[in-house]
Amino acid sequence: MANPSPAPIELSFTPSIPSLVESNIEISLSAINGLVQCAENSELAINQVQQAIGKTVIQSAHSFGYFAARVDTISLLGPQVCHEWQVAIDLGPQARIADIALNITGELSQSTELTLLTNQFKQRINKPFQQGQYQAFKDNFYSQAIAQGYFDIHFQQQNVTVNADNQSVNILIDIALGERYTIRQFVIDNNILEANVVETVSDISVGDNYSLSALNTLTNDLKQTGYFTSLQVRPNLKDRSNNQIDVEINGVEKAKHFVNFGVGVSSDEGPRVSVDWRRPRINQSGHSLRASLKASLVEQSLVSTYKIPYGNPNTQYLALQSGLKHIDRNDSKSNSVTLGAQRFFDMEKRTGQSIFKAWQPSLFVRYEYNSFTQGSDEQIDNQLMFVGGSITRLRIDHPLFPTKGDRQNLTLESAQSSLGSDISISRILASSAWLRPIADLGWSVSKIKVDYLSTDSFAQTPSTLRFYAGGDQSVRGFGYEAISPVDSENEDTGADSLVVLSQEFIVPISESFRVAGFVDSAWAQSPEDETKAIGTGLGLHWQSPVGPIRVYLARGKNDSEMTWRLHLVMGPIL
Repeated sequence: MANPSPAPIELSFTPSIPSLVESNIEISLSAINGLVQCAENSELAINQVQQAIGKTVIQSAHSFGYFAARVDTISLLGPQVCHEWQVAIDLGPQARIADIALNITGELSQSTELTLLTNQFKQRINKPFQQGQYQAFKDNFYSQAIAQGYFDIHFQQQNVTVNADNQSVNILIDIALGERYTIRQFVIDNNILEANVVETVSDISVGDNYSLSALNTLTNDLKQTGYFTSLQVRPNLKDRSNNQIDVEINGVEKAKHFVNFGVGVSSDEGPRVSVDWRRPRINQSGHSLRASLKASLVEQSLVSTYKIPYGNPNTQYLALQSGLKHIDRNDSKSNSVTLGAQRFFDMEKRTGQSIFKAWQPSLFVRYEYNSFTQGSDEQIDNQLMFVGGSITRLRIDHPLFPTKGDRQNLTLESAQSSLGSDISISRILASSAWLRPIADLGWSVSKIKVDYLSTDSFAQTPSTLRFYAGGDQSVRGFGYEAISPVDSENEDTGADSLVVLSQEFIVPISESFRVAGFVDSAWAQSPEDETKAIGTGLGLHWQSPVGPIRVYLARGKNDSEMTWRLHLVMGPIL
């Protein structure tokens, strides 16, 4: 028969002690073997357990600055209870930090992060001493120093001296920080990357101070180029010398031809298929090509984009675009051909102001040939040459499941008959969305969209340039672009002015599921008519393994009808 195992030790204290101290004692007790059988334990065995408990209690008290702590008695609660002990303790006063001497040799002034850590720790003078906070400072300082390139750091002295009154301590830490390492060179696998790409993608360059955060930024920027299936950017710690270190960049480049096939269904377009072909990198300069074919019952399109980097390929590049599109929806049939060029800029680099870090501006020129029929009107063919600009910003705390963020878009474009277009038309497209937490209750999602066009002939304005509302991303409760002013024959005309407002409240019910309630509204106006619509309903959000999925049941109401619709939405909420 196997010998019984000792029961875990349980302590009760007289008087009660702070919960942090008691929790620390409970954790430390797991290393002590208690008594097995009360009736068979000798006085020696009981004394041994008492001594182990007393030592653990005193050490835990010291960790929280109770250096005058005294254990008066340790006794079993009863002769037949050999795992429950009563401890009579006098913790005494908690010692405070009387003096902190941080002697740091080296280039501390070059690191704002380390300077901030030392200043914060010095502010603990006259505050209660805790061993955990003292150790955390040393660990944080060391790890931050390594991350900032102080690879030769070492602690020469680290002492906590308890003064004679047991009510105050002096802290002495001598740190040899050493010099900060700089980047000697980038050691790059030339089969996947050339050095000039590193220089254009990131601000980091040879001769800069080493920084782990800068390397992480470089890694993320290189991944965003879409050139690689895997990538590693890391320092060569073994071969560092003369306060210089090499940064190694290795990875696996994507296949020359990359194809995605997709089949799905949406509540806006019904069944649809897509084929996306990419040439991630055509040459060492980082040129890339993409072509996308999409087809549903109401819309078919073929779009291609040739991308030429002019610096960081993520933010500074020229996109040459072409496209074919056919649409048959909501009293509108159209065929269009587009050719365009759009130049994207890095606003932060151009201005040197970090306030513009998240903004992405661009300028563009676009040629359009449109052949369309709107309602009962005759077919119209025209050509337009647009020039314009746009600026966008997206700030989120998580790419798939954000809990806070915002998005802004503004586009201005114009085509003038004096510059070769068949009609003159100018458009303003503005939208903004905010995701914000509401205390501990959930989240609020607020959206606004304002579109406006001015033209010398609304009748000749292509239907693809007019404005409509309704659908998954607009006013729920209606079909996609089903909200429109109408003509004298009650057929949709599209609008020259549109305002859409949306407010949604989201409440979590579990780790993966949330419920939502919303109100959407729209006002649309044309030269002949105006209409208003509102949609209300409830939704269920699922944080699925493949990304967020949202389902909404919505009730739509406008001037002429009330409708029910079920909406299925995949993708981030912003």
